[in-house]
Amino acid sequence: MRVALIGYGYWGRILRRYLDADPRIRLARICSRDIQPDGLYTDDLEEVLLDEGIEALFICTPIDTHFAICERGLMAGKHIFCEKPTTKGWGQFQVLEQLAAENGGVLYTDYIYTVSPSIQKMRELLGRCGKIRLVRGGIGQFGAFYPGDSIYEVIGVHLFSILPYLFGDVAVTGCRVDGLYGDHTVHGDVSMELAGKLRVELRLDLLHPKKVRTFSVYGTEGSILFDMMDEVTLRFCGYRKVGAGYVVGERQEWRFDERDNLRYVVDDFLGCIEAGEDGQNRMIAEWVDAVLGKIWNKDGS
Repeated sequence: MRVALIGYGYWGRILRRYLDADPRIRLARICSRDIQPDGLYTDDLEEVLLDEGIEALFICTPIDTHFAICERGLMAGKHIFCEKPTTKGWGQFQVLEQLAAENGGVLYTDYIYTVSPSIQKMRELLGRCGKIRLVRGGIGQFGAFYPGDSIYEVIGVHLFSILPYLFGDVAVTGCRVDGLYGDHTVHGDVSMELAGKLRVELRLDLLHPKKVRTFSVYGTEGSILFDMMDEVTLRFCGYRKVGAGYVVGERQEWRFDERDNLRYVVDDFLGCIEAGEDGQNRMIAEWVDAVLGKIWNKDGS
């Protein structure tokens, strides 16, 4: 399959390594402001769109540009692999959904945590936790500042995407955010309530001196902790309530390699193209964009 990479910044360069390594893909063009005189690079998006031999676009550009590039790509009959989030609200995402349906294109968003082996194992373990009551998650790091983009859009969407992956297309019955520095570019807390009285608490921090990636669920019979930065990436603890306290039961732990997940998400995208459908990724991407709409009170939500 001949594909084009749109955007060649920090993440575009990382993604290119996986495209070059996949025998099912031939990287035909790179669309970037900075071009090299080797015939592969171009700064003309229209040239890429008009090339009927290019079947898919991998979009690694700033968030504000995603909608317009996805829209033009779908109208040109291309499959779309877009970095997260697809758009900043549900209304624009619905437009892209319609275009994908009309033009037979796959609209896929890179929610890399949904292919994480630890998170996939967590989904297998949920039934052992009883009734899930509480979810807590945290992402912290220093850097990745993008003017005009909030912390919810830059890193919060990673944690948002795990929720529909684990619990399905569950309704958000309440959502509140709190941040620092006006537009919430460096620090933000999110509190949500999902249908079934499931409480969600997420903490986001771009001024943290240490890289943090955690996600945990607490149920009536067990809890699970995912910690990407730990040698033990997943822990399960079973328990039962006795009086005012709990008796601990079975404990298990797993060590998964989380360093190569981008390969899995590219593989999932190609599988969706082969199957002619977007699988669960479409639902997850739509769910996340709806949450962003609620955060900024867009689209009448």
